[in-house]
Amino acid sequence: KWDIALDLMDYTDQIDPRNKRTANLRNYVVRIRRVTAEIERLEAKRRDPKQKLSDGETFDLASAYFETGRGSEAVGLIRPLIDRTNDAAALQAMAAIFLAERKDGDAEKCLNKYLKLNPGGDADSWAELAKIQHRTGRKQQAQQSFVMGYRINAQALFNRLQKDQELYEIAAPLFQRRK
Repeated sequence: KWDIALDLMDYTDQIDPRNKRTANLRNYVVRIRRVTAEIERLEAKRRDPKQKLSDGETFDLASAYFETGRGSEAVGLIRPLIDRTNDAAALQAMAAIFLAERKDGDAEKCLNKYLKLNPGGDADSWAELAKIQHRTGRKQQAQQSFVMGYRINAQALFNRLQKDQELYEIAAPLFQRRK
């Protein structure tokens, strides 16, 4: 009943024009309504035996699931796409979903493939790969990945160290050696 919610916000804006809180809520409702419509459209196509979702549509459906809190369904949809995808941006986006759902093995596979396609990569992807490697006991590899990210953007990773204890544990021995 998105229209009713939007009507209520219109009414609220009418009786209290200085209320700035409805703008964020309105944006949220509009976004969720759009995402829900996209899910309905893609699910209908997916159920139709005469049609098949393309990899791009499958990724779009998974992203919509993830955005609406259906992360495990998103993971199930994108897991088969890892091997078929050669688009760096898509691999990075899939890795973000896997990381959010704590699927380190799948995230690592995406990050490795992304970083092979895009060797310069970005510091954050190298940092996430380092954290996965650290959690799985491959501390030397984690440090090597951290160094790769540090070479790309030292300031960004240094800023992350201030807030990310796991990344700090990876990097601390590297900085101690420099003395």
